[in-house]
Amino acid sequence: MTAEALFAIYAMDRTMVGLTGYEVERFPHLTCFTPTLRDREGLITFASLNSDHERREIEEQKNYFKLVGIPFRWRIFEVNQPSNLRVTLERNGFVQSTSRMLMVNHFSRQMEPSLPSGLGLRIVHIDSHKGIRDVLAVYSVAFKRSHSFLRQSFEAHFERDPDTISMFCIYRGEMPVAAAWTEFPRGSQFPEMHPAAVLKSWRGKGLATALDCVRTEEAHARFYGRVMAISSVERMDRMEALGFEPVASRATMRLLDERPFDPAERSAFSVKSARLALGAMEEIL
Repeated sequence: MTAEALFAIYAMDRTMVGLTGYEVERFPHLTCFTPTLRDREGLITFASLNSDHERREIEEQKNYFKLVGIPFRWRIFEVNQPSNLRVTLERNGFVQSTSRMLMVNHFSRQMEPSLPSGLGLRIVHIDSHKGIRDVLAVYSVAFKRSHSFLRQSFEAHFERDPDTISMFCIYRGEMPVAAAWTEFPRGSQFPEMHPAAVLKSWRGKGLATALDCVRTEEAHARFYGRVMAISSVERMDRMEALGFEPVASRATMRLLDERPFDPAERSAFSVKSARLALGAMEEIL
């Protein structure tokens, strides 16, 4: 199967299954995810725009998220249409915030996660609220920004549907030094590994690779046919050494004039009422 064909199946899967913690709207030319949790951001992705309606579609989504009072990200893949979608978004007030690679592993080889010896390290599968706090602490320190916005989502998964998320943490004694998590969306054939986080003083020791190995083997043990991974460009070579193959590059765009997000400012509009209000305003104008 070609990378383009695999991506098409992946996009259809994500559009139909949705994302946990989001309400999904499926439009002819894009998919919109509105968070059900107050401290999450919105997401636009899987766009297929053409010159006849691209500007109108972009403005409509900007106005919608402004109305509901939350920031949003526009996630574009290299296979999205039009091919210059990034440039079009930049002309409409967006700037790129991150760049990643979507990769896939078909379990062509067995992996045995290993940690450097003599350092007292151990990999732990997280199954407690304390473990969730440890994972978020590692991410916040490693990436130099708070990841507390994930806490409510992680704890909701943990309490209501624990099979849909899996977290691992590497400890030295009782101190967490690296962590990673994987989504297993219910009804989806595509589990997805998110980038691992490693404290600065512990980088270069193979900890991220060990977490990638244990998570890949976990997906295999759960009888999935493949596992997807979101990788930084810098880690692509190491991911390929583990049997991952690139599928599509991914860029995340945000509005340049975006205000700092305060969940308390989110409006009381539901997705449906916000769309109706937006349509009424467009008719008046």
